[in-house]
Amino acid sequence: MYYPHTAFLVLTTACNRRDTCEHCFYNVEPERNIAGAPDTRQAEALIENLRLSGLRTIVFTGGEPTLRPDLPVLVDKASRFSLETVLLTNGVLLNGDLVTELSDKGLGATIVSLSQFDLTERRAANVLAEHSRMPFSFIFCFSKKTYERIPDAIQFARDYMAPIIFQPAYIPAGHEREQELSMLAVDAFEWGRIYTMLRPWARAAGYENYLKLMHASYTGNGARPPRCAMSGNALVVDADGRVYPCFHRRELDCGCAWDNGFPHALAAWRETVAPTRDASCFGGHCLSLHTGV
Repeated sequence: MYYPHTAFLVLTTACNRRDTCEHCFYNVEPERNIAGAPDTRQAEALIENLRLSGLRTIVFTGGEPTLRPDLPVLVDKASRFSLETVLLTNGVLLNGDLVTELSDKGLGATIVSLSQFDLTERRAANVLAEHSRMPFSFIFCFSKKTYERIPDAIQFARDYMAPIIFQPAYIPAGHEREQELSMLAVDAFEWGRIYTMLRPWARAAGYENYLKLMHASYTGNGARPPRCAMSGNALVVDADGRVYPCFHRRELDCGCAWDNGFPHALAAWRETVAPTRDASCFGGHCLSLHTGV
Protein backbone atom coordinates (compact mmCIF):
# COMPACT_ATOMS: atom_id res chain seq x y z
CA MET A 1 0.00 0.00 0.00
CA TYR A 2 1.19 3.53 -0.77
CA TYR A 3 1.35 6.26 1.85
CA PRO A 4 1.81 9.87 0.67
CA HIS A 5 4.15 12.09 2.63
CA THR A 6 3.35 15.49 1.05
CA ALA A 7 0.12 17.34 0.29
CA PHE A 8 -0.11 20.35 -2.01
CA LEU A 9 -3.03 22.36 -0.65
CA VAL A 10 -4.43 24.91 -3.13
CA LEU A 11 -5.92 27.56 -0.86
CA THR A 12 -7.25 29.67 -3.73
CA THR A 13 -6.90 29.95 -7.49
CA ALA A 14 -7.11 33.75 -7.27
CA CYS A 15 -3.87 35.66 -7.81
CA ASN A 16 -2.77 39.27 -7.54
CA ARG A 17 -0.14 38.91 -10.27
CA ARG A 18 -2.02 36.96 -12.90
CA ASP A 19 -1.17 39.47 -15.65
CA THR A 20 2.55 39.24 -14.89
CA CYS A 21 3.08 35.49 -15.22
CA GLU A 22 1.96 34.75 -18.78
CA HIS A 23 3.08 31.13 -18.54
CA CYS A 24 1.06 30.32 -15.39
CA PHE A 25 -1.17 27.30 -15.98
CA TYR A 26 -4.12 29.32 -14.68
CA ASN A 27 -3.54 31.53 -17.73
CA VAL A 28 -2.84 28.85 -20.32
CA GLU A 29 -5.42 26.45 -18.86
CA PRO A 30 -8.17 28.84 -17.70
CA GLU A 31 -10.54 25.96 -16.87
CA ARG A 32 -8.44 25.47 -13.72
CA ASN A 33 -9.71 28.76 -12.29
CA ILE A 34 -12.06 27.45 -9.63
CA ALA A 35 -14.25 30.05 -7.97
CA GLY A 36 -14.57 28.19 -4.68
CA ALA A 37 -12.01 27.75 -1.93
CA PRO A 38 -12.02 25.98 1.44
CA ASP A 39 -13.23 27.96 4.38
CA THR A 40 -11.09 27.98 7.51
CA ARG A 41 -13.03 25.13 9.11
CA GLN A 42 -12.67 22.90 6.06
CA ALA A 43 -8.96 23.63 5.72
CA GLU A 44 -8.31 22.97 9.42
CA ALA A 45 -10.25 19.70 9.28
CA LEU A 46 -8.23 18.64 6.25
CA ILE A 47 -4.97 19.40 8.07
CA GLU A 48 -6.09 17.11 10.89
CA ASN A 49 -6.96 14.37 8.41
CA LEU A 50 -3.61 14.73 6.66
CA ARG A 51 -1.74 14.27 9.93
CA LEU A 52 -3.89 11.33 11.00
CA SER A 53 -3.18 9.73 7.62
CA GLY A 54 0.56 9.93 8.19
CA LEU A 55 1.49 12.83 5.91
CA ARG A 56 4.49 14.84 7.01
CA THR A 57 4.51 17.99 4.84
CA ILE A 58 1.94 20.51 3.61
CA VAL A 59 2.75 22.90 0.77
CA PHE A 60 0.41 25.89 0.87
CA THR A 61 0.00 27.03 -2.72
CA GLY A 62 -2.43 28.66 -5.13
CA GLY A 63 -3.11 30.91 -6.97
CA GLU A 64 -1.63 33.18 -4.35
CA PRO A 65 -2.05 31.76 -0.81
CA THR A 66 -1.16 35.02 0.96
CA LEU A 67 -4.51 36.37 -0.27
CA ARG A 68 -5.98 34.22 2.49
CA PRO A 69 -6.18 36.22 5.75
CA ASP A 70 -6.35 32.92 7.67
CA LEU A 71 -2.98 31.69 6.34
CA PRO A 72 -1.25 32.18 9.73
CA VAL A 73 -4.08 30.23 11.40
CA LEU A 74 -3.60 27.32 9.00
CA VAL A 75 0.17 27.35 9.41
CA ASP A 76 -0.30 27.31 13.18
CA LYS A 77 -2.73 24.40 12.92
CA ALA A 78 -0.28 22.39 10.84
CA SER A 79 2.62 23.18 13.16
CA ARG A 80 0.63 22.06 16.20
CA PHE A 81 0.20 18.72 14.42
CA SER A 82 3.98 18.56 13.88
CA LEU A 83 3.63 18.93 10.11
CA GLU A 84 6.36 20.57 8.06
CA THR A 85 5.01 23.57 6.16
CA VAL A 86 6.13 25.28 2.96
CA LEU A 87 4.66 28.43 1.41
CA LEU A 88 4.74 29.00 -2.36
CA THR A 89 4.13 32.70 -3.05
CA ASN A 90 4.79 35.53 -5.47
CA GLY A 91 5.78 37.66 -2.48
CA VAL A 92 3.63 40.69 -3.30
CA LEU A 93 1.82 40.73 0.05
CA LEU A 94 4.79 39.79 2.21
CA ASN A 95 5.65 42.40 4.81
CA GLY A 96 7.54 42.39 8.06
CA ASP A 97 4.49 41.74 10.23
CA LEU A 98 3.19 38.86 8.12
CA VAL A 99 6.59 37.18 7.77
CA THR A 100 7.23 37.51 11.50
CA GLU A 101 3.80 36.06 12.29
CA LEU A 102 4.24 33.15 9.89
CA SER A 103 7.66 32.46 11.40
CA ASP A 104 6.20 32.57 14.91
CA LYS A 105 3.45 30.16 13.87
CA GLY A 106 6.03 27.66 12.66
CA LEU A 107 6.23 28.08 8.88
CA GLY A 108 9.14 25.92 7.77
CA ALA A 109 10.18 27.49 4.46
CA THR A 110 9.10 30.03 1.85
CA ILE A 111 9.60 29.76 -1.90
CA VAL A 112 9.16 32.95 -3.94
CA SER A 113 8.31 32.73 -7.61
CA LEU A 114 10.35 35.18 -9.69
CA SER A 115 9.20 36.58 -13.02
CA GLN A 116 10.25 40.23 -13.37
CA PHE A 117 13.20 40.77 -10.98
CA ASP A 118 11.54 44.09 -10.23
CA LEU A 119 11.14 46.19 -7.11
CA THR A 120 8.18 44.07 -5.96
CA GLU A 121 10.24 40.88 -5.93
CA ARG A 122 13.27 42.66 -4.50
CA ARG A 123 11.14 44.04 -1.68
CA ALA A 124 9.77 40.56 -0.91
CA ALA A 125 13.28 39.12 -0.78
CA ASN A 126 14.44 41.96 1.48
CA VAL A 127 11.52 41.36 3.85
CA LEU A 128 12.34 37.67 4.08
CA ALA A 129 16.03 38.36 4.61
CA GLU A 130 15.28 40.83 7.41
CA HIS A 131 12.31 39.29 9.21
CA SER A 132 12.26 35.57 8.55
CA ARG A 133 13.75 32.93 10.81
CA MET A 134 12.94 30.29 8.20
CA PRO A 135 14.91 29.44 5.06
CA PHE A 136 13.69 30.90 1.78
CA SER A 137 14.46 30.19 -1.84
CA PHE A 138 13.35 31.14 -5.34
CA ILE A 139 11.85 29.58 -8.46
CA PHE A 140 12.24 30.99 -11.95
CA CYS A 141 9.86 29.40 -14.43
CA PHE A 142 11.19 30.51 -17.80
CA SER A 143 9.42 30.60 -21.15
CA LYS A 144 10.54 31.29 -24.71
CA LYS A 145 10.00 34.99 -23.96
CA THR A 146 12.01 35.03 -20.74
CA TYR A 147 14.83 32.46 -20.90
CA GLU A 148 17.37 35.17 -21.73
CA ARG A 149 16.90 36.36 -18.15
CA ILE A 150 18.31 33.20 -16.60
CA PRO A 151 21.56 35.03 -15.71
CA ASP A 152 19.47 37.75 -13.99
CA ALA A 153 17.75 35.07 -11.92
CA ILE A 154 21.07 33.51 -10.94
CA GLN A 155 22.38 36.90 -9.82
CA PHE A 156 19.15 37.71 -7.95
CA ALA A 157 19.43 34.52 -5.89
CA ARG A 158 23.15 35.08 -5.37
CA ASP A 159 22.42 38.55 -3.93
CA TYR A 160 20.50 36.85 -1.12
CA MET A 161 22.69 33.74 -0.89
CA ALA A 162 19.52 31.73 -1.42
CA PRO A 163 18.87 28.58 -3.48
CA ILE A 164 16.99 28.83 -6.76
CA ILE A 165 15.21 26.30 -8.97
CA PHE A 166 14.83 26.72 -12.73
CA GLN A 167 12.04 25.07 -14.65
CA PRO A 168 10.74 25.48 -18.20
CA ALA A 169 7.17 26.73 -18.42
CA TYR A 170 4.66 24.14 -19.55
CA ILE A 171 2.44 25.34 -22.39
CA PRO A 172 -0.11 22.77 -23.61
CA ALA A 173 0.34 21.54 -27.18
CA GLY A 174 -1.92 23.41 -29.58
CA HIS A 175 -2.36 26.42 -27.30
CA GLU A 176 -2.77 29.67 -29.22
CA ARG A 177 0.42 31.06 -27.62
CA GLU A 178 2.48 27.88 -27.95
CA GLN A 179 4.91 29.31 -30.52
CA GLU A 180 5.30 32.48 -28.45
CA LEU A 181 5.83 30.93 -25.01
CA SER A 182 6.64 27.22 -25.18
CA MET A 183 10.20 26.05 -24.77
CA LEU A 184 9.34 23.39 -27.37
CA ALA A 185 9.42 26.26 -29.88
CA VAL A 186 13.08 26.97 -29.05
CA ASP A 187 15.54 25.37 -31.47
CA ALA A 188 18.36 23.01 -30.49
CA PHE A 189 21.04 25.70 -30.85
CA GLU A 190 19.29 27.99 -28.38
CA TRP A 191 18.72 25.06 -26.02
CA GLY A 192 22.47 24.53 -26.16
CA ARG A 193 22.92 28.11 -24.94
CA ILE A 194 20.40 27.56 -22.18
CA TYR A 195 22.20 24.41 -21.11
CA THR A 196 25.46 26.36 -20.95
CA MET A 197 23.81 29.11 -18.89
CA LEU A 198 22.35 26.64 -16.41
CA ARG A 199 25.20 24.16 -16.13
CA PRO A 200 27.19 26.03 -13.41
CA TRP A 201 24.02 26.40 -11.36
CA ALA A 202 23.12 22.71 -11.83
CA ARG A 203 26.61 21.55 -10.88
CA ALA A 204 26.69 23.71 -7.74
CA ALA A 205 23.15 22.73 -6.68
CA GLY A 206 23.50 19.03 -7.46
CA TYR A 207 20.88 19.19 -10.23
CA GLU A 208 22.97 18.02 -13.18
CA ASN A 209 20.73 15.03 -13.86
CA TYR A 210 17.69 17.29 -13.73
CA LEU A 211 19.26 19.66 -16.26
CA LYS A 212 20.08 16.74 -18.56
CA LEU A 213 16.48 15.51 -18.29
CA MET A 214 15.18 19.00 -19.01
CA HIS A 215 17.44 19.42 -22.05
CA ALA A 216 16.64 15.97 -23.44
CA SER A 217 12.89 16.43 -22.95
CA TYR A 218 12.83 19.68 -24.92
CA THR A 219 15.22 18.74 -27.71
CA GLY A 220 13.23 15.77 -28.91
CA ASN A 221 15.08 12.86 -27.32
CA GLY A 222 12.02 11.54 -25.54
CA ALA A 223 13.81 11.21 -22.20
CA ARG A 224 11.87 10.30 -19.09
CA PRO A 225 12.82 9.18 -15.60
CA PRO A 226 12.42 5.55 -14.50
CA ARG A 227 9.53 6.45 -12.22
CA CYS A 228 7.25 9.36 -11.40
CA ALA A 229 8.57 11.44 -8.52
CA MET A 230 5.09 12.40 -7.38
CA SER A 231 3.16 9.15 -7.80
CA GLY A 232 2.85 7.38 -4.47
CA ASN A 233 4.57 10.23 -2.62
CA ALA A 234 2.29 13.26 -2.88
CA LEU A 235 -1.26 14.35 -3.54
CA VAL A 236 -2.93 17.59 -4.59
CA VAL A 237 -6.02 19.02 -2.92
CA ASP A 238 -7.47 21.60 -5.30
CA ALA A 239 -9.33 24.73 -4.21
CA ASP A 240 -12.68 22.93 -4.57
CA GLY A 241 -11.46 20.03 -2.43
CA ARG A 242 -10.96 17.56 -5.30
CA VAL A 243 -7.99 15.25 -4.70
CA TYR A 244 -5.60 14.30 -7.52
CA PRO A 245 -2.35 12.30 -7.71
CA CYS A 246 -0.67 15.26 -9.47
CA PHE A 247 -1.44 18.70 -10.86
CA HIS A 248 -1.85 17.55 -14.45
CA ARG A 249 -3.75 14.22 -14.39
CA ARG A 250 -7.13 15.88 -14.02
CA GLU A 251 -8.95 12.79 -15.24
CA LEU A 252 -7.79 10.95 -12.10
CA ASP A 253 -10.26 12.67 -9.78
CA CYS A 254 -10.18 10.87 -6.43
CA GLY A 255 -13.12 12.66 -4.84
CA CYS A 256 -13.64 15.55 -2.45
CA ALA A 257 -11.57 15.97 0.71
CA TRP A 258 -13.89 18.28 2.60
CA ASP A 259 -15.91 17.25 5.62
CA ASN A 260 -15.79 13.44 5.94
CA GLY A 261 -14.61 12.80 2.39
CA PHE A 262 -10.84 12.63 2.84
CA PRO A 263 -10.53 8.93 3.85
CA HIS A 264 -12.49 7.95 0.74
CA ALA A 265 -10.44 10.28 -1.45
CA LEU A 266 -7.23 8.85 -0.02
CA ALA A 267 -8.40 5.30 -0.75
CA ALA A 268 -9.17 6.32 -4.34
CA TRP A 269 -5.77 8.05 -4.57
CA ARG A 270 -4.07 4.77 -3.67
CA GLU A 271 -5.83 3.12 -6.61
CA THR A 272 -4.24 5.66 -9.00
CA VAL A 273 -0.67 5.04 -7.88
CA ALA A 274 0.23 1.82 -9.69
CA PRO A 275 -0.83 3.01 -13.20
CA THR A 276 1.17 6.24 -12.87
CA ARG A 277 4.25 4.93 -11.07
CA ASP A 278 6.32 4.16 -14.19
CA ALA A 279 6.19 7.79 -15.45
CA SER A 280 4.74 6.65 -18.78
CA CYS A 281 2.82 9.95 -18.92
CA PHE A 282 5.96 12.01 -18.28
CA GLY A 283 6.17 15.30 -20.16
CA GLY A 284 7.13 18.94 -19.84
CA HIS A 285 4.43 19.45 -17.23
CA CYS A 286 6.28 17.04 -14.92
CA LEU A 287 9.77 18.55 -14.98
CA SER A 288 9.34 20.77 -11.94
CA LEU A 289 8.78 17.65 -9.84
CA HIS A 290 11.97 15.89 -10.90
CA THR A 291 14.79 18.09 -9.62
CA GLY A 292 16.04 15.17 -7.55
CA VAL A 293 16.50 12.66 -10.39
